[in-house]
Amino acid sequence: MTNSKQNQSLQQHCLLLRLRAVGCPVAYPREFEDGHQLRLTTRPTYLGTNLYPVPDGTAIAFWLDLRATTRLTVHRFYIWSPCLAGPIFWLEPSTKHENYYHLPPDVWIGKSRVLKHRLDGWGEMRRNEHWEGFLLGTVPQTLPAGAGQQLEALVSVEDLRGHHQVSPITLTNRPLDPELLRKCGEEATFPPPPVEVPSLTAKPTAPEKKRERSFSRILDEMCLDLDRNP
Repeated sequence: MTNSKQNQSLQQHCLLLRLRAVGCPVAYPREFEDGHQLRLTTRPTYLGTNLYPVPDGTAIAFWLDLRATTRLTVHRFYIWSPCLAGPIFWLEPSTKHENYYHLPPDVWIGKSRVLKHRLDGWGEMRRNEHWEGFLLGTVPQTLPAGAGQQLEALVSVEDLRGHHQVSPITLTNRPLDPELLRKCGEEATFPPPPVEVPSLTAKPTAPEKKRERSFSRILDEMCLDLDRNP
């Protein structure tokens, strides 16, 4: 019963967003402001954008803050927008560099800065606990040319009981800065190991030469003694 109401509520939020996307002046429900089990907020990141084109579709990257008002177990994340009609594939940690996520085309983000890695366990949040980090994913679709630079969307966090905590967000839609790829690309993040230059054999110093001559003279004298006294 509760699950049905929760899913119906999520569908109503999506319907409201569709209406807003076509210009209907509808307001979001009061519960968005008051919150229930979670308070969800977003903030800008050094990426400078949240949506940008990649060869196979569109990349999604945004920073989400979660503050629990009661104890719960986070199960999964959702994001929805009328312009993002295709399924969203949340990124998994890289198999090449296990402590990083690889955001296409070539941005590397540490696992500790990504929210999804918390769900590898049970994703339990205590009352008043705070989580924050990136949500990273892709959709196999290119955004419409007239989508604009600011897109309204919904982000939802589902707990193990199937309850959805929904919040409206605004996503920035612009190409990724090429300079960022230079700073955060694999070559910059994971430089190749330095080439070992063989060290040159140091020439013996004057004292070392003197010790070598003394040692050689002692050996010569010992050999002469052995020859005289077989």
